[in-house]
Amino acid sequence: SVTASGTGTVTYQWYSNEDNDNTGGTLLTGETSSTYTPSVSSVGTMYYYVVVHSSCGSDVTSDVATVTVTANTSISVQPAASTSVCAGGTAPELSVTAGGTGTVTYQWYSNTTNSNSGGEEISGETDPAYTPSVSSVGTMYYFVVVHSACGPDVTSNISSVVVTANTSISAHPTSLSTVCAGSTAP
Repeated sequence: SVTASGTGTVTYQWYSNEDNDNTGGTLLTGETSSTYTPSVSSVGTMYYYVVVHSSCGSDVTSDVATVTVTANTSISVQPAASTSVCAGGTAPELSVTAGGTGTVTYQWYSNTTNSNSGGEEISGETDPAYTPSVSSVGTMYYFVVVHSACGPDVTSNISSVVVTANTSISAHPTSLSTVCAGSTAP
C-alpha cells in the first residue's frame, strides 16, 4: 500500500517488474487503488511499485516492494507401493523425493494397518530413504512425513512390505525299521 496526496483527484497505477527497478515494469490492468495484493501462486521473486498522479505536479513513482514466494513442502516421488521379499532376504529401500523451503526434514513411520495416519514413529529414521527389517514374516506398512519451513507437513503414500516365509521342512521322515520282505512297511 501507499499513502499519497496531491491536488484534485489522486490516482494510482500499479506495476510489476522482474527486476528490482521502479521503471520499465508491466502495467497491472485494473490495479488503480492505493493498495494492491499480488498473486502468490508461483514460486519466485517479483517487484512492485505504484505511480501516483494528481492535477498538480509530475507523477510520482513509489519505491520498489519485493515479494518473494517460497516453495511449499511437497513430495515429487512417492515410495514404491508394494514390495514382497523372503524373510531374511534383501530388504527393499523405501525412498521419497521431496522439496520445500529451507531445511527439509523426514520422519518415517510403521503401521500394522494399511493407513498413513497413526502408526508408530521409527526412532532415528529421519532420512529421505529407509530400509525396513525383513526378519519376520508378515505385512507392515510404511510412510514418511516431510516438513519444511513453508506450508503444511506432507505425508507420503503407503508402502506395504510383505515378508514371506522361506522354504522349510517342519516334519522330517522317521528312520525306517528293519522289516521282513513282503510284510507291511511302517
